[in-house]
Amino acid sequence: MEGIWTLWVIFEFIVDSLEFRVLWYNRAMKQGFIQFLVIIALLIVIMSLLGVNIASLLNNKTLRDNFSFIGGWIQYIWLQYLQTPASYLWEFFKEFIWEPSLDSLRRLREGGAVPNPY
Repeated sequence: MEGIWTLWVIFEFIVDSLEFRVLWYNRAMKQGFIQFLVIIALLIVIMSLLGVNIASLLNNKTLRDNFSFIGGWIQYIWLQYLQTPASYLWEFFKEFIWEPSLDSLRRLREGGAVPNPY
């Protein structure tokens, strides 16, 4: 457990020091993706230097059980509480925002006028 905590602290340090959130959201995807790959490579090197075997982490029954437990709870929360409101919001978005926007863009592409909703 201490090894995983150490890895988490190192990962947070790398993410914070490289301002990962800013890179991911504000820069072009090409730059962000390459830098993301560099961060992953550095994380693997650091884990190797610390003597952490990635294969043993993936084969660890306790770790798999913990992730399975968390995944089960996330699935339960989604199915019991979030799926219905999210579906309503998605349908509202599609009907009142997405489809009218697409119709307007199609009319503009064809040279027509876009109706004023007001």
